[in-house]
Amino acid sequence: MKPYSERLQALDEGCCFVKYTNDLQSDRPDCFGSQTLILFVIRRWVDIDHLVPIVDAYCRAGTGKACVVSVAPLLDLTKDRRLITLGNRFDIEIVAFHEFYSGSPLKKLFSWILAKGAFSHPAQDSNVNFQPDTLRQKLSRIIERPWVSMCARLDKSSGRIYNCQWWEALLKRKGISCVAMTWQRTDVPIFGELVKACTRSGIKSVVLPRSIDLIDFNRLPLRMAAMNDFDHVVVADQTAFNRALHFGNQREKLKNLGCPRFSDAWHKIYSKDYQTRTLEKLLPKKKKPRIGFFHSVITRDFSPVKALAATGEFEVIYQDKLVAQGRKNYAGGNPLCDMPNLHYINDVPANEIVAACDIIICGNSSIMLDAFLMDKPVIYTAFQVRESGDKDTIDALFDDLKNAFWMVDDIDQLVDAARSIVRQPPEEQMNASRAFLQKKLPASGVNGTVLEDYVSFLHSLTGEAGVSI
Repeated sequence: MKPYSERLQALDEGCCFVKYTNDLQSDRPDCFGSQTLILFVIRRWVDIDHLVPIVDAYCRAGTGKACVVSVAPLLDLTKDRRLITLGNRFDIEIVAFHEFYSGSPLKKLFSWILAKGAFSHPAQDSNVNFQPDTLRQKLSRIIERPWVSMCARLDKSSGRIYNCQWWEALLKRKGISCVAMTWQRTDVPIFGELVKACTRSGIKSVVLPRSIDLIDFNRLPLRMAAMNDFDHVVVADQTAFNRALHFGNQREKLKNLGCPRFSDAWHKIYSKDYQTRTLEKLLPKKKKPRIGFFHSVITRDFSPVKALAATGEFEVIYQDKLVAQGRKNYAGGNPLCDMPNLHYINDVPANEIVAACDIIICGNSSIMLDAFLMDKPVIYTAFQVRESGDKDTIDALFDDLKNAFWMVDDIDQLVDAARSIVRQPPEEQMNASRAFLQKKLPASGVNGTVLEDYVSFLHSLTGEAGVSI
């Protein structure tokens, strides 16, 4: 297989990135005429990776109108450059749910509090290197901390405040024909209320896949919640289809359409229309091996990334996927300041960071597949996965995947693995990663018509005529 890194090189046309200004008025009526409106729902920052290819393909078909809405108040969609480009290219609405349709005066007040909390959230600032805080910044964060904490508590109550009746009014007002989201559990209150509103309003609800499975869920002691409250459940490959059946999902609701995020067709579109080239401007000229460290576990221990930077042998780019989701911030000072060869970058798409690095470090994350696609060696931080309480998932990783990366059990092993990879190109693991892709990706439709299949499926839900993309 030809290296994906060659296909991911930016084209000569240049980047179409321009700033997207969301001037949405909360109670503005929408008049899309006969166009169908699909509501794409985002809960986590990583959902954007998997939804943008589908939203782009649907809008590119040109027959319907789409809207992207976040149901996490502390997740500022205006910071994501893919959504900015998507909004500019297709003139779609990109908005937080509490700004989408406010309703009663009480809900408007509640929405204002949530919005203020999101806008003041320091974790969404774009800093290449952290600098020591000034006294003014420290005082600001002392005030900010209880405010953000209050907003997070309100977020947990949003399912009761933004209930089924509120969602019904929104869906009717916006003329929604279909609601699509990545794999979510309906016991999360706000999703349960949304799906219930879809059922009562006769609107189709569909769950889309987040990624290709890296874990054999049949080996895990837990039971995954069935998605039978949704009208349709889309999976990325036959393994996920069988897993969904095993955990009680109804066969007639399941559909295997593949994983568009990793498809050749999407890579071409991304290179031409979405490549930001931001890193070229943010980072100094490369003088040392670059490491991309993706923090994707719920632990606040920064020792591993600091240990790599402290060696002085590497240039480390750090992206915290949980901070980008707004779960936690660095109130009261930043633990990564004063390290000149450590760059904290959260507002650049992860695949562009992967492309710029020589080594990738992560836990249970689809970032691993991005790295394999670009022929990058991967170090798997098993010790962080264990510390986060997910130790069972380590044994449940697919056997042929375990041979495709370095698994490290402590910080010393992490540093040694990085040094070893720099000294000697790791042919054995790289061959294993290529073999894993050869086996896994064709089963996910990445070399076929996966984008067209998704568009046709969405058209079947809304009754639209198919248009080639």
